[in-house]
Amino acid sequence: MRRYRTHTCGELETRHAGATVRLSGWVHRKRDHGGVLFVDLRDHHGLTQVVFAQGSTSGEKAAGLSRESVVTVTGQAALRPPEAVNPELPAGQIEVRRSAGPGLRGRASALCRGRGAACGREPAAPAPFSGPAPLWHGQAGPALRIGDRGSFGLLRRLALPPLPPDRGGGRGGAGDLRPPTASQPRSFFNGLERLVKTAGGRGVAYLLFREGGVEGSISGALGRDTAGQLGREAKAEAGDALLLIAEEEALANNLTGALRLHLPDLLGLRQEQCYRFCWIEDFPMYERDEERGGVVFSHNPFSMPQGGMEALGTRPPLEVLAYQHDIVCNGMELSSGAIRNHRPEIMYKAFALAGYSEEEVDENFGGMIRAFQYGAPPHGGPAPGIDRLVMLLADEPNIREVIAFPLNQQGQDLLIGAPGPVSPRQLEELHLAVTAAA
Repeated sequence: MRRYRTHTCGELETRHAGATVRLSGWVHRKRDHGGVLFVDLRDHHGLTQVVFAQGSTSGEKAAGLSRESVVTVTGQAALRPPEAVNPELPAGQIEVRRSAGPGLRGRASALCRGRGAACGREPAAPAPFSGPAPLWHGQAGPALRIGDRGSFGLLRRLALPPLPPDRGGGRGGAGDLRPPTASQPRSFFNGLERLVKTAGGRGVAYLLFREGGVEGSISGALGRDTAGQLGREAKAEAGDALLLIAEEEALANNLTGALRLHLPDLLGLRQEQCYRFCWIEDFPMYERDEERGGVVFSHNPFSMPQGGMEALGTRPPLEVLAYQHDIVCNGMELSSGAIRNHRPEIMYKAFALAGYSEEEVDENFGGMIRAFQYGAPPHGGPAPGIDRLVMLLADEPNIREVIAFPLNQQGQDLLIGAPGPVSPRQLEELHLAVTAAA
């Protein structure tokens, strides 16, 4: 028997009499006729009358239900007495009878009508969707629907230098742009040094590969053999420059990324009136917390880990990847998204690895957990940044110039006059008090 239902609330007919059935839906109406309790159960397909014998276990549970409670009930389909037939209902000739045993599970809760979204408090047991659950993928409606995983072709055209595999690059190779950097003056590399230090690094070393040998800021310290070996590893040719950064991995990635974006402008390599796209995927689920030890989420904590519960239980956290994706155009992130972690038990485990207890997850993200306990389907999708799209189309480097009414330096919205004064009633609702400074 299916977990939540064998039939819809508008499906039962006289031919089903005598069969054991399971229905799920909302409590539409409840009537106590003394010794017998009638409940009209509703889903998107119709209504079915459910009969409970008072004094039974399920009857006691049913007596405590309020309207719009979400329940699953198992019982025997039976023909209604002739005087109780309701010809206006598709299932008006039949009812479901519960006389003994539990046969009822659910909880009393207020529900948002429409698509079956739950808005109540902590459920006693998982409750189902009523009617077919619509698979809405993406925050921009059906135009941005994707599948359970998504079919993302991984386009790699990253250069100077390519990103490492666990940061969205390297797999399949990178586009190889080789400007004649070895012929640049010393001031060119001094400028790169300042850029790296401004970004938080200690500096950048370089090797210059010329026809007559290897030069550069550390060529003497390395020696000809070591410098030559580095050149062979990097497949350097005459005219190339090799930039070297020695930092912790996370900082080194940020610094090389800054250089990668800066060098095309510095060397005049950026194409005008051109839009180059790529997908970045396989984001790491966690990263090391340098301040407190342990790990923290590196990106979206609510995304599904690749490999699910098995990956969380068997792999080191720093090796777990997430179903997350970015789309990038001309080096700018336009849209970020993920496949949602819709399984509560996997979400509890994912947060536990980052140091959160189940109580903390329920307290901070209870609304999401409760929604998933009602049986949310797999879903996910991107959230596009419209303002960034306009930046690219307008060739405008400052995002404030493409926002109609950006906040000023005081954080004020001059169009609507926000933030505005707060009334005493609003303060009272929030349990706040304004006191004079001491």
